[in-house]
Amino acid sequence: MKWVTADFHGFHRNILIYEKRPFKDVDHMNYEIIRRHNEVVKPEDTVYNLGDFCFGGKEKIRWFREQLHGKQILILGNHDKGKQAMLDSGFDEVHENHLIIRDENDENNGVILSHRRMMELPTINVGVDNWNFYPIPFPTGRGWYHLCGHSHGNWLARDGPDPDMPDPKWAELSTAIWRRFEEKANKESGL
Repeated sequence: MKWVTADFHGFHRNILIYEKRPFKDVDHMNYEIIRRHNEVVKPEDTVYNLGDFCFGGKEKIRWFREQLHGKQILILGNHDKGKQAMLDSGFDEVHENHLIIRDENDENNGVILSHRRMMELPTINVGVDNWNFYPIPFPTGRGWYHLCGHSHGNWLARDGPDPDMPDPKWAELSTAIWRRFEEKANKESGL
């Protein structure tokens, strides 16, 4: 199974304050993000992490990465070390900008992954602050989606040219899509 997530901010003490994360300290936050990730992601799964993975040197980044199940593909965020440093820290793949994944059977369907919002496509913010610190199942379906992080819990879904004006209809649609993904993930994970 494929998963997508963003904005762990491992070992980042100030993120607890900035985003009002519900953890008593950074160790508790790290533990819960790892626990929740591994609760749904199996070792054979693939995870697309859309950046801002972990603060600290290579040792901390490597330690955090080694705790997580799944093949880990990283799109660099604005707080991540460079491509080689992240590869050296245990990521299976690292992409510096964005990644386009087309549906093999239908060129009209696909997903664009990036750290920051960059498209006027229906966009889902996959930052862990929006999803109770869990990764979400990789979307499949009709059309093109743009998945990103960076904005943490500030918004869930957007559509249209104005990034500050969410479209309520798209928000409803993304909620319906999420419920479908959640049902599928729970069924496949045995939850």
